[in-house]
Amino acid sequence: MNNRPHNYEKDWFEYRAKYTLELLLPQDYCELIKYDRPDLIARDQSVGIEVTQVLREHEKEDAHFFSKKLSKKHVDSLEETDLRKFYKHGNECLTGDAIKPEWKGRIIGYSSPFNGTNYEGFKKQVRKKYMKINEDQYTKCKSFDLYVFWSEPFEEELSAVCSSIKEVAAEFREQYRSVFVDLNGFVIRYDSLNGCLTKYDTSDTVHEIAEKAKAVALGSL
Repeated sequence: MNNRPHNYEKDWFEYRAKYTLELLLPQDYCELIKYDRPDLIARDQSVGIEVTQVLREHEKEDAHFFSKKLSKKHVDSLEETDLRKFYKHGNECLTGDAIKPEWKGRIIGYSSPFNGTNYEGFKKQVRKKYMKINEDQYTKCKSFDLYVFWSEPFEEELSAVCSSIKEVAAEFREQYRSVFVDLNGFVIRYDSLNGCLTKYDTSDTVHEIAEKAKAVALGSL
């Protein structure tokens, strides 16, 4: 059903979206499979999901380097050359010391030096995806959803995130049924039918899902 070329990083994000949706809303998202245009699809074609991420300059390169070279490693095992390369853009590695005792000294994430939330970048990326659904670029499904990975906003900024989605959606005739925004610890769902915003806490599962997605993505190399 899907014969597109392999891309590890893209696959990793798409599997993360798949496993998150199947965990949070199993009644709506069951046995999603990898596809192309859109990225995920239900076997009965009841729904298709487009997956994307919002990144700044250097951020995609840094995210890829982090996942391949630093993620889940102990600080004592890291190569100095890898750290210098990663730190040159102002990034800092974060350890899991304060989360679980067994994660002490283990790299679980990183902070970047950007100031302010990149709403314009978010709207630009979401707008590109709305153009796809309005240009009929997808395999036929009963409905379509959009799943966006974006690590910047704080929890108190959710209303601004929702306003940004509404602003972009108002420019187009064809609509995604739902727009999910994965904020690395919680996921929000904007329902375009009724304008409702729902928040899901994923802090207990985000790392497990990321590791599962990584293993599957690497296994498909």
